[in-house]
Amino acid sequence: LEIAQGLSKKIDYIVSGDISVPKDRSNALRDALVHLIRNSIDHGIEMPSERESKSKSAKGKVFISLEKTPQGMSISVVDDGKGIDIEKLTSKALKLGMITTEKLAEMTEQEKINLAFLANLSTKDQVTELSGRGVGMDAVKSIVEGLNGKVILSSEQDKGVTVKILFS
Repeated sequence: LEIAQGLSKKIDYIVSGDISVPKDRSNALRDALVHLIRNSIDHGIEMPSERESKSKSAKGKVFISLEKTPQGMSISVVDDGKGIDIEKLTSKALKLGMITTEKLAEMTEQEKINLAFLANLSTKDQVTELSGRGVGMDAVKSIVEGLNGKVILSSEQDKGVTVKILFS
């Protein structure tokens, strides 16, 4: 909440589900969730005036859900923000030499979205105390994969981002 207030953003947080997380995973998962929520606040949720210009509520929403699945457990963080700017993401990856124009031409939309997991890649133009260093999504992926989990990232322009973490 303090982060949103510091950025002059209005956000409702909706948490659902009640699962017990094994103690050996709880601290690491907390760290991953902190990265994801900060990303939603800083990168995803627009300023109130921008949201209203898109016929959205001035107040953004971040949904966090935890549920048991037949395979294990699922944790989702979903925001109703602007989504991932794929053009900006691919442009930064090209500029930093992380991909080539030839590789980019062959990439699917999902592969382009997954560039967000690359270390040292950020779409922020300015490094702030909150973000811009390119360690958020990379850290989330490392944490989750270190716990034998999987991260699935999806985005829809002006609708938001969904990050699903799956464990078996």
